[in-house]
Amino acid sequence: MISSSLFYCQGARLSWEVGASDTAEVVRNSGHLIEACNFGNGAVKSPSINGVQFTPIDFTSGDSPARLIGLNYNTGESGKRDGTGIDELFDTIAYRSGADPQTANLTALVKGQRYQVQFFYYHNSVNRSLTIRDELGGEAVVNERGVPLVATGTFTADSAVQALTFDADTGSQFMNAYQLREITTVPPVILDEVLISEFMASNEAALIDDTGASPDWIEIWNPTSEVVDLSGWALSASSDYQDPWIFPRVLLGANQHLLIFATGEGKGTTEGQLHTDFKIQKRGGSLALLKPRGEEGFEIVSEFSSYPPQKKDVSFGYALGEEEEKKPRYLLVPTPSQRNSSKAVLGFVGDTSFHPNRGFYNSPIDVVIEAQEEAIIRYTLDGSQPTANTGLLYSSKTGIKISGTTTLRAAAFREGYLSSGVDTHTYLFPVDIVDQPSNPSGFSLAWTGADYGMDQDPRDLALIAGDPDLEASEAKKIIRSALQKLPALSLVMDVNDWFDPARGIYANSTAQGSAYEKACSAELIFPLGLEGRPLQIDCGVRIQGNSSRSATANPKHSLRLAFRKQYGDSKLRYPWFGPEGAQEFDTLVLRSNSQDAWVYSSSKNRIGQFVRDTWARETHRRMGHESPDGNWVHLFINGLYWGVYNPTERPDSSHGEARYGGTKENWDIIKNHEEVLDGNQASYLELLAKIQVDPMDWSAGYRDLSDFSAFQELAELIDLEMMIDYMIHNMYAAADDWPGNFYMGYDRTGSSGGWRFFDWDNEHGMKNSVNLDRTQPNRRVNDSPTKFHHALMSNPEYRLL
Repeated sequence: MISSSLFYCQGARLSWEVGASDTAEVVRNSGHLIEACNFGNGAVKSPSINGVQFTPIDFTSGDSPARLIGLNYNTGESGKRDGTGIDELFDTIAYRSGADPQTANLTALVKGQRYQVQFFYYHNSVNRSLTIRDELGGEAVVNERGVPLVATGTFTADSAVQALTFDADTGSQFMNAYQLREITTVPPVILDEVLISEFMASNEAALIDDTGASPDWIEIWNPTSEVVDLSGWALSASSDYQDPWIFPRVLLGANQHLLIFATGEGKGTTEGQLHTDFKIQKRGGSLALLKPRGEEGFEIVSEFSSYPPQKKDVSFGYALGEEEEKKPRYLLVPTPSQRNSSKAVLGFVGDTSFHPNRGFYNSPIDVVIEAQEEAIIRYTLDGSQPTANTGLLYSSKTGIKISGTTTLRAAAFREGYLSSGVDTHTYLFPVDIVDQPSNPSGFSLAWTGADYGMDQDPRDLALIAGDPDLEASEAKKIIRSALQKLPALSLVMDVNDWFDPARGIYANSTAQGSAYEKACSAELIFPLGLEGRPLQIDCGVRIQGNSSRSATANPKHSLRLAFRKQYGDSKLRYPWFGPEGAQEFDTLVLRSNSQDAWVYSSSKNRIGQFVRDTWARETHRRMGHESPDGNWVHLFINGLYWGVYNPTERPDSSHGEARYGGTKENWDIIKNHEEVLDGNQASYLELLAKIQVDPMDWSAGYRDLSDFSAFQELAELIDLEMMIDYMIHNMYAAADDWPGNFYMGYDRTGSSGGWRFFDWDNEHGMKNSVNLDRTQPNRRVNDSPTKFHHALMSNPEYRLL
């Protein structure tokens, strides 16, 4: 079933294998994984197949992987999955439906590096075929039927970009998934003895043992051509190598690896995992492999006599091709039980330090940046991240003179070492914030609604300051003071990630998904007189919301900060909402409250108080229930003032975990239109089955809930008091888009006390234009939580609550 053809891509020759298979082995796992993506309309699966972890990518709003760029996806097709193997694990998207051929680019490649790319497809018609071409006429044809199709191409990159053209002869073609791998040519090694090739002394999540723990580990490698019996051999982590741990009978085959966990438990058999009776030290120490010599004791055959302090989830040993030199380095890609990676460094450059720190300033300052000896420092002032070759070279002789609002980013570099992280400090000068220009240098004017300037009309300044009779100078003084009445939140990243027409999140405000979440720095800065601990964290930022995304209706978009390991810390651990609030966050929503503010295009929304949503959440809290916290900040984007924003907890699975316990993996979250945000729909359908004749069809009517047993049954599944109070204050506020906007949460373990109800997006509450009776069923009762209330109104016990 496998055929081979040649395919050219911008001058690079690709050798293709094309065929059909439904087994896991078809997923290649050799070399180094760069990217593996599982596609779908609302993809939720994150499968590991043949040792390759595929990341879900949601294409419903034009998202794309980081490396595969350019295809247009037809999200109107749901795809077909009839197999029972890998096709069932992969979600599916339709990306070609009788349209013109499409070109996708594999990007960020290294010239001269050898790569392997795999595309996984599905279609259900023998009469359809997909052709992959290049500009030189080479092609690979995929045309099998009814089972997952795999196209595997191998090539040596001739540039940073390789173009692929996809052409379907008719109908729809469905791409399930894709992966890109670096292929490494392993050099031969001539060694005549077993050795410790790699170890990890600070294992947090790089490898899990048979108990589910993550202990430190040691890798033994036999590079010889003979089987070695390790019976009686030993390992020691003491400086004098006395009283070592002795191997049981273990045969280590030629060119094979053996993994031993350094747990201190001293257990293990030849059939199971081995555990030493000692632990290896993170702060530095010794480690040796010892071979018995009869009455003479042991001889050292492999030794790290004085290894340096170790880093979390970074191993230490001999890089690929350097084993014979026996010069150990930090291995950035741990490879337990495999040949070591070539990605290695001699050490790590420590973080830079800034003097003075981020904050508010009223007069010019001289900023000094320090780093460890032998490192150079590069910095930027435009929001971009400095690299070893870009940015301004820092001089300790001159420092950096700052006289106006500035975003300063710096990193330290040293040959052969991993560079420091990028440190970001924002310096805010209220005197020039008030005079913010309309066309700041480096900022795009192409995005719809681009207007950066602070209004300089004396009449408007007076109104902003709260007194129409004020002179401009007096008004500016009041505004400068107001800018220091709230904490400042400064978001800094490459300005093109904000406003570039192709990739900018603000310039593409309606686009959703991970392709439009960008890495940024977030700093929380407290003016003099406000209590609080300054914060800086690297995170992701994306546009948040629905109608507020419209560039023409609302240029002040809501944002969402995402705290993920790919950016830095996997959670924000900070008392953002004070000591009584949650202390850990996976995400924070920066609400612009656009439809309760003067910036919105609709006249009825411009008569706003900016606090309606906060009123709803706080009212529910005052009624005795947990409610998402919120507070207020002045937001700055790359040093430009962006207005007052409302950081708010998002009532998702992480919020459930933080507020009620359990783990977020056990929480089901349902939101607007009964959409599943987190978890799955099973528990919600179980709940619907208790009140509806048909849980899938509200129009079939409600069940008879008048007897006490029905009440008891629902009381076990719903926090009824929370729901009733939720209904009362929302019926009172009578927002014209409620009950459509809602969040519901449930812990499947049952420990949360039943389904809970949370306010969200109540910006239309108590507006003059609302004249509806929200106590009565309306057009949105079918897909909102009000149907639980209306169904239960037939029960006398419920009516007494």
